[in-house]
Amino acid sequence: MKRPDGITLIGLYHFLMAALCAMGFLGLMLIPVLVGVSTIAVEMQDAQIPIAITGVVFLVIGGIVLIVGAVNLVLGIGIWNLRPWSRIAVLILAAFRLFSFPVGTAVGGLTIWYLLQPEVEVLFEG
Repeated sequence: MKRPDGITLIGLYHFLMAALCAMGFLGLMLIPVLVGVSTIAVEMQDAQIPIAITGVVFLVIGGIVLIVGAVNLVLGIGIWNLRPWSRIAVLILAAFRLFSFPVGTAVGGLTIWYLLQPEVEVLFEG
C-alpha cells in the first residue's frame, strides 16, 4: 500500500522535530563545558549578580528536550509505518501543539484535521 503524501509529511515533520531536539540537547550539554564555570553572571543595572545556573539545570532541561525528541522519533516511525497506535498518539501531541502559536497552532490544527479524515482513518485500521 502506498503511503499518502499527508502521512509522509507528518512523519517527516516528526523526524525533523526529533533532529532539532537532538541538536538542542547537544547544545545544552555543551553550554556548561564551553562556559567553563558553574555559575553564570547576569548583568542587571550596572551590577553583576551571580545566578546559580549549574550543569544540573542544563542536564534536567536537556533531559526533557531529549525525551521530547525521542517521543517525536517514535511517533514519526509509527506514523510512517501506518501503525494504529501512532495515529492516536500523534492526534494527542497535535492537540498540545495547538498552544504553540503561531506555527504549532497551524501544524497541530492541520494534523488533527488530516488524521480525522475518514479515508485516513481507514489506513490505520489494520
